[in-house]
Amino acid sequence: MINVKDGVLYRDGKPFVFISADYPYYRDYPENWSDRLDKLKEAGIEVVTFYVPWRHHHLKIDGKDVIDFSGETQGNRDVLSFIKLVEEKEMFAVVKPGPFIHAETDFGGLPDFVEGGKEFEAMLDNEGNERKWHKNLPAAFDAAFTNAVQDWYKVCDETVIKPFTYPAGPVIALQILNEGLYSDGQHSVLAYDYSPSGLEYHAERLQKQFGSIDKYNDMFGSSYTSYQDIPVPRSFDIHTKENVKEILPYLHWAETQNRYLGDLYTNWGSAIDSTLPVFNNINPPLNEAKGFDFWLTRVVPEHWDVSYGFTNWIGVVSHDETAFLRYLLLVKRDRGINLEENWGFSDPLYDWRYIYHHVPFYQTVLAMGLGATGFNVYTGISTDGWTDELDSIHARPYPDCSPISEKGETGEKYEALKVLVSYLKENEQLITEGKRGHENAWGLYAPYSYLASFGIEDRDFEKLGVKAPHSGYKAMESFMLTMLKEQREFGIVNIETASLEELQQQGAISIVGGFFMHRAVQEKLLQYVNNGGKLFFFGEVPQYDEAMDKCDILASVITDSKRYNTVEHGDGIVVYYPENPFSSCGISPTFAHLMNIHIDKSRVVGDECYTFLYELDGKKSLYVLSNSQIEKEHNLSIDGEQISISLPAKGCAIITLTSEEITSCVVKGINDYDESFVTPAVSYRGQTVKADAPCDFYYSKHSNISSQVNKKG
Repeated sequence: MINVKDGVLYRDGKPFVFISADYPYYRDYPENWSDRLDKLKEAGIEVVTFYVPWRHHHLKIDGKDVIDFSGETQGNRDVLSFIKLVEEKEMFAVVKPGPFIHAETDFGGLPDFVEGGKEFEAMLDNEGNERKWHKNLPAAFDAAFTNAVQDWYKVCDETVIKPFTYPAGPVIALQILNEGLYSDGQHSVLAYDYSPSGLEYHAERLQKQFGSIDKYNDMFGSSYTSYQDIPVPRSFDIHTKENVKEILPYLHWAETQNRYLGDLYTNWGSAIDSTLPVFNNINPPLNEAKGFDFWLTRVVPEHWDVSYGFTNWIGVVSHDETAFLRYLLLVKRDRGINLEENWGFSDPLYDWRYIYHHVPFYQTVLAMGLGATGFNVYTGISTDGWTDELDSIHARPYPDCSPISEKGETGEKYEALKVLVSYLKENEQLITEGKRGHENAWGLYAPYSYLASFGIEDRDFEKLGVKAPHSGYKAMESFMLTMLKEQREFGIVNIETASLEELQQQGAISIVGGFFMHRAVQEKLLQYVNNGGKLFFFGEVPQYDEAMDKCDILASVITDSKRYNTVEHGDGIVVYYPENPFSSCGISPTFAHLMNIHIDKSRVVGDECYTFLYELDGKKSLYVLSNSQIEKEHNLSIDGEQISISLPAKGCAIITLTSEEITSCVVKGINDYDESFVTPAVSYRGQTVKADAPCDFYYSKHSNISSQVNKKG
């Protein structure tokens, strides 16, 4: 039996770290498959992931539809033999049937016959332009396209998935869609879907939420004759001074975008009749001012019936603070698997620095430290055996710098991967089930992101007599950076969807308020405080509810809106500060000061590093990621106990400790990008674990292993 709990994959009741690599079998020669799988297994990889490209397997021959999964028309279409090989190697598989896969394939892996604007409706943006990926993309809710997708899923299910489903075969999970719908999970609320079927979906969603149009009109003081008559915003333009109800169409359209992906996962996924876990792979926020808010509007795991997963394509996290912050949100939004960490792509497709093994190693360790339950080497193998019908654009090999080359060769990146995998496999239960404290959670209220996605400055809202709400922009970014800098654990809790019981699990919740908030959410937050919670509330106190009717539930408690105060209420407190301390993306000293007053000191204290601590059955797992530009010995304190770690510039390590000793560790002593090298050494309670030269280092007391790879000198 395979199931997912708290983002962790369980096999027959036992948790395991999802250590995987993607192998695009469809880009390689079948005669290479066995050798490359052997090399993945030798590196400790347990799971092989792969797309099943629709355009590769669904052919039009003499006007007839031909679906080839057995290689009759081309050898690398024999996905059935590929899966059998995975099983023979005693490995596991994750099948990814799209329909859109990106993966640098022509038309994103869609077959040409589903092009929008012909037999299928085209996807449109707010200006009525067809959205393209080499060709016009089909509208997701077009009935004809839905039928085509579901037919594709059904044939994949019957032929590729069911016959090989665990325990009868190696397939242990599925992934559907790709990074949202068309690798656009981070796009603006104005990017899609303005096609006729998309607008009809919006009208139907409103009717489902509010009931009859008369009920809607009574609630919002409008006079529409049908839901189709309600204007759909195509830009942000407020006309009527101080009529806050004019904001409602923007909120309702953005909420439709909030539900869009979840409904697709359900509607399309229903065509696959499987009990296996199903994952998504959400991509990071865009690198722009509204990027966090676009992303927070669309990414709502609480509404999805698939498990959360994510991809990396974001920049070099160790050296780019903007990429670092976006990566924090991506991993922290919900617990799940890092389903695409870039270990293989550098120039010309992505950042040239990924040719260095330090870059993906650091990012993988960071994701695991932030709570990821596994990772995927994307791709584990470089290939050069595809034909133009699949990809007519990109140069060979694909990708250019995977741990295993297109010739089957291995090098330093492969060796670095092996030591990391060795540590993770030894500490599997601690990594998957270890507990971490959430000293303070960000109280995410998605409707603030809805409006921030349209307008982000006060001048955009001044006609309404209110201030612009902040959620991602000038709020969450700085909160996360401050928490990391202060070396405090943090989480994200959706205050709109979370139950009161889920809120009570948070020691403290921080919120930047706006001019409105759902009545039920205000009541829930007040009850959270009554039951002993600590609420850090900043900025504007809500004046209205979700219908833009007057509502002062929180305002009645936060009585002084002009100065900092602490209000005791029930068994808890509201710490109120009238300004937004997160007004920029820098560290917020005001917030740090308030935490130091009202929250106990951090359990881990260190210098020039980010730290994460997990505990289980008397063991601790400590993640340390250097923020120093030079190699140095980092001295830390964990609950008063001292530990020191030698790391290169931007180096990283994971260390397992008991109350008495170091039991295992992995230390990245080689930063080949910055040309910074150290001899790894970890000291704790009189014990020192040390390599004998600069290297990437893995130590295990119980396995009696001291592995040193990529040695320098």
